[in-house]
Amino acid sequence: MPQKGSKTKSSIPLLKGVKRDYTGALKGSNVYLSTIFLILWIVIGIFALLVIVQSVKQGLLSGLFAKSRPAQTQTQPQTEAQLPGIGMVNIACVQQALSQESIQKILQDGSASGLTDQEKSKLDPCIVAKESATPSASPSNK
Repeated sequence: MPQKGSKTKSSIPLLKGVKRDYTGALKGSNVYLSTIFLILWIVIGIFALLVIVQSVKQGLLSGLFAKSRPAQTQTQPQTEAQLPGIGMVNIACVQQALSQESIQKILQDGSASGLTDQEKSKLDPCIVAKESATPSASPSNK
């Protein structure tokens, strides 16, 4: 009596009495193919490593690894300067009030003595702090 739920295998042997064992051949080819696969991935890994090293040498990846720098502050131009013989003056005011020749006279002479009365009157509103008159030893006192 046939059992319920069991199936009979119908196998047709290719050659009667000859069994083929493919497991040995499959294991050998499996080892061979896995060796080729691993060697291939080692070569790919070495290539990728060389690309990364070359990129680091060229600085291509420095943006990824660099520390973020704080934003540089804008330097503001100087608004006041010390003129010899006059004191602290507003630069923009002096440039508007006097000509370049007059400013050069002040710098060469070291005082405002070479200026005309009109130039001196234009220069007065630009003075922020007058230079203190300190007695200095002159070479003629020896």
